[in-house]
Amino acid sequence: MPRKKMVIDINRIKSFVGGQIRFKDLINNISDPNPNKVTFVCSEPYYISLEDIISTIEFFIKMDLDYDIVIDDWFDGLYWYLGDAVHIPELVGESGNCIENMEIGFESDNPFFTSDQEFAKYVLDSLYNIGDYRWDCIDENSCCCNELKKLLQVISNYSINKGKPHDQWILTKTQKINLIYYYDEKRLITADSIDQQIYKKILIELAEADDINALKTLGYACYGDDNPIFTCDWDKSRDCFLRLMDIAYDQLKAQSANTLGYIYYYGRCNNGIPQYEEAYKYFSLAAFYGFYEARYKVADMIRDGKGIFKNEEAAFRMYMDLFDDNYTRFLRSSDSVLNDVALRLASCYQHGTGTFKNLMTAYSYYLIARLAIDERMQKNNFFGLTTVSASIRSGLSEVRNQLGDKCRNKVVAVNAYNFFNQYLLTDDVRDLRVKIEINKNGTNITFTRLKYNQYDTEPYMLLVYPTISYCKKTTSVKFFIPKECKITNFTENSSLVVDKVKLKNGEIHLYHNKKLVLSVDSEDWQIKAERCRGSKMMHQFVSIQFEPGGKTYDYLCDGMDVITGDKVVIPSMNGPKEVLVCRVFQQSEADAPIEIVRYKSVLSVIKGE
Repeated sequence: MPRKKMVIDINRIKSFVGGQIRFKDLINNISDPNPNKVTFVCSEPYYISLEDIISTIEFFIKMDLDYDIVIDDWFDGLYWYLGDAVHIPELVGESGNCIENMEIGFESDNPFFTSDQEFAKYVLDSLYNIGDYRWDCIDENSCCCNELKKLLQVISNYSINKGKPHDQWILTKTQKINLIYYYDEKRLITADSIDQQIYKKILIELAEADDINALKTLGYACYGDDNPIFTCDWDKSRDCFLRLMDIAYDQLKAQSANTLGYIYYYGRCNNGIPQYEEAYKYFSLAAFYGFYEARYKVADMIRDGKGIFKNEEAAFRMYMDLFDDNYTRFLRSSDSVLNDVALRLASCYQHGTGTFKNLMTAYSYYLIARLAIDERMQKNNFFGLTTVSASIRSGLSEVRNQLGDKCRNKVVAVNAYNFFNQYLLTDDVRDLRVKIEINKNGTNITFTRLKYNQYDTEPYMLLVYPTISYCKKTTSVKFFIPKECKITNFTENSSLVVDKVKLKNGEIHLYHNKKLVLSVDSEDWQIKAERCRGSKMMHQFVSIQFEPGGKTYDYLCDGMDVITGDKVVIPSMNGPKEVLVCRVFQQSEADAPIEIVRYKSVLSVIKGE
């Protein structure tokens, strides 16, 4: 149904734009009380200007008006209902567009505006976002005016800055804070040298003024050698995080304490000599705040007797508790530390640390750790993940070789009734989709867990069968039932839905809406081993460090005579570079954390003396 058209006198529109009359008074003679069903048209062409908006902001500040008038009435009326009538798209450089198709409320944090149209968009977006601050205000009048004054200062600075080099621009505190958010590592790398120096100067300035985000950003910029502007400065990094322990909110205090734990653990500010007591103190503090990573670091120190008395059994119990806590987080696809904890449990069972030695159980946890680290590396590029992945794969290969044929079976038998109750039909899943495929050797039946509704997370389950080297985070499972077993499909459909399972006289009965739809005369079903990802071809790798105690990187070095302690020459952005080898290891293409073609290769080896 087309909208009704309403023509409004240009002088009345100008009065509304100037804040002299309310929107409800502007449209008081409208026949349809719902303005969403009306297209407003100005009686004469009128193109709103940035000067018009500035003048109105000054008027609102003078009158000390609140959010109801400034945002709910004036801005919403101006933008959403009169935006096309006063040609707002032209004001922001989107001529030919209409208000309904324009984004708003996402103003750029970059203060270096390149045009008047870009700045006009920033002003309108800022007005839109001012409405979000009202919920944190006690006095809405003063809060609204304070936000308008901040915006007016940005506007005033823009007229002074326009046309000048960026290093001569005057920025408000808000703009400086936004600048730090804007320049992530990717933007910093591509920024020109002047903008990089501006960023560096402002970041240091804000950090010295105890801006929390600036302290955090500077702390991590000086942590290691990965930042494109700042060189590694462990003392500066430590001081930033110590300050955050005094002034930050709880979540950031936990993160800061954990980071300090690592700094002291590796003796970053003590010539490489560990300060275990300080490390244990800060890891413990982070753990008390609920920081998962710190919890397993506390357990590590208890296991090894560093900074605290040694107790391997207590450490093992802490690992188990942490694994249970992160298991559900992992299945829900949220970031977790399951790979780190599974690695530690695998090592405990492999070597009998704090528990009995059991290689098959160790192999199960190594499989889980590999699955979890691969998923984590697909989502993130956190400091040290490559090193963790290499440790997991090294342990996995070692235990697999010790187990031999015990983990190379082709199939594993499972009790179907127990499997349904443990994995398939649980509290979070109501229905299963079933797909039946018959072949000459038997029948494949695939069960897929279905979500209650579209808003639920995917109902993943973690299946681990070490005797066939099987480990999957999945919503479906395929069973093989030999042809000797009798399968009765009461629906005669190859695809159906079930919601209940019963065990009767050794037979599995599956139902949907209380109606029997499928039966199998055996409760012992099979899961087959899957083909390995990638080739089994083995390759030689080296892990290298650009500085002692720094981050490690893996390079291919097939066919080269190299040992730990040698130096190798690798390609870099600035030409060939000599680096120290801290580890040499063998790994198959299937076990590599990334595709083999993505690895860089060592150019040559410099043998140690």
